[in-house]
Amino acid sequence: MKLFIVRHGQSVGNTKQGFIAGRSDPHGLTEVGRVQILRSAYELRSAGITTIYSSPVTRALETAQIFARSLNLKVKTVDWATELDHGTFEGNYWWEVIHNVPPSWQKNREDYHTAYPGGGESMALMADRLWKGLDVFIPSLSPDSKNILISHQAPLAAMHYLLQHGNPSTYTKKSQDAFLRHIHSFHMKNGGFIEATYQGTSLTSVTEHKEFEPVKERTQNISFYASGILKSQTGIRSKRQKTASKNAVYHLTNGTDHLLKVLHAEDPAAVGRQVKLYEYLYEQKIAAPRVIFHDHSKAFYATDLFIQDYTEGVSQDNCFQKHPAQMSTVLKPIFTQLQRIHSLPTSEVSNFWIPPVFEQFRHWQPFMIYNINFTLHHLTELSFSTEAQKRITTALTSLKKYTRAQSFTVVPIHGDLAPDNIILNHHTDSCRFARIIDFEWARLGDRLWDYAYYWGWLERLHKPTALSWHNILTKHCTSEELGIIDQYRILFHAWTVRDMLEYKDDSLRLVRGEKSLQILS
Repeated sequence: MKLFIVRHGQSVGNTKQGFIAGRSDPHGLTEVGRVQILRSAYELRSAGITTIYSSPVTRALETAQIFARSLNLKVKTVDWATELDHGTFEGNYWWEVIHNVPPSWQKNREDYHTAYPGGGESMALMADRLWKGLDVFIPSLSPDSKNILISHQAPLAAMHYLLQHGNPSTYTKKSQDAFLRHIHSFHMKNGGFIEATYQGTSLTSVTEHKEFEPVKERTQNISFYASGILKSQTGIRSKRQKTASKNAVYHLTNGTDHLLKVLHAEDPAAVGRQVKLYEYLYEQKIAAPRVIFHDHSKAFYATDLFIQDYTEGVSQDNCFQKHPAQMSTVLKPIFTQLQRIHSLPTSEVSNFWIPPVFEQFRHWQPFMIYNINFTLHHLTELSFSTEAQKRITTALTSLKKYTRAQSFTVVPIHGDLAPDNIILNHHTDSCRFARIIDFEWARLGDRLWDYAYYWGWLERLHKPTALSWHNILTKHCTSEELGIIDQYRILFHAWTVRDMLEYKDDSLRLVRGEKSLQILS
């Protein structure tokens, strides 16, 4: 028989220094605490757990329910495994009530037999309670069972001692002092556990499990994690999405759909900025994703991740394959949505509307001049005719002058407006715009880049739709702006061809590069 004695996940009380949540525990687990227990459940997923027992305190029961959902089991409550009764201190910061505590208690509070004031427990009473509980509990378990018991720091430390040193009623003053030292020195991290192995009712080994390595990023592990976070009773299917981003993106399905992103940003602050960006878009009622859960605990994976909602529909690139003739009908609402993004006040978003790039390339001018120069530098290595090279050189040289002169207005832009970042819904025989997703490369820049970037993508997918997009631009942009948009479009394609040199092993970039090469030639 095995008994895994688990400390509950981080509670709200744990985050308040000096606060004694005790048995009252008005707030339960934090989000970090829920992830910690999900990691513990993952650790024990193959242990053959048969039963889950729990202290009746809120944070312990919430912990038990996470195990129960993850392992498909039910929870049994055992009152004897409850938290130490802190008496007067329960549900208070200790300094708020210390003036009500008799001086005699403060003097003798380290004594084995001194109970917490206001009807609380002493260490002796807690030890006796736990010993009697274990004495009945252990023989009641099946010899081949694997059991989880959820408890608290003080009781867990006490049980760790009791399992190895026996009945506390026989303790001498020396062993009582040893017990107290153990209570104060033995610390189990939230979600950690003691593994006790029995032969019949005889204890054969006690092992501590305090640290767990981050879980490897695999599809089945993503499903396990997502099922726990989203509290799925039936499990969640996950499928890796193809993306050029460093981040790993998974489509989650179990009746409702979500996207989970494992964020591989080198700058941890960039993750927080991205979450703020999505929260801001949601507040502004812009048709964009909403972050459901942001995990920065590193308790399960080694990196940040978040789960966002998923609007029913498909990405626009799928519609191009099945019914391209309908695509022109969604262009106007896409343009309108871009206008709304471009009209957001930069003063409100400047601290988080930043892409994951080096500091020197976060501002539009150096970012764009670098990429123009880099593309021009490699132009002779690309498979363009002499005539095409001249045309591209002329366009990019003009674009560089425009950029250096800062003739543009800096506004919030999407930055990566590809058709696979546009979600469409299907209504009877037509497609309708739903929203724009994936603002990872959102930045402050020239709004004309968004228009040109999308135009370049449309040219690669369906020329009639690209022409319809250009017609919309013609109605809303000046002739000077249209000239800049065309130069940006040429940069977009030349940049894509250039990528074939940098990413020779990337088949996705090779396909895109070949199409852009044909367009510019």
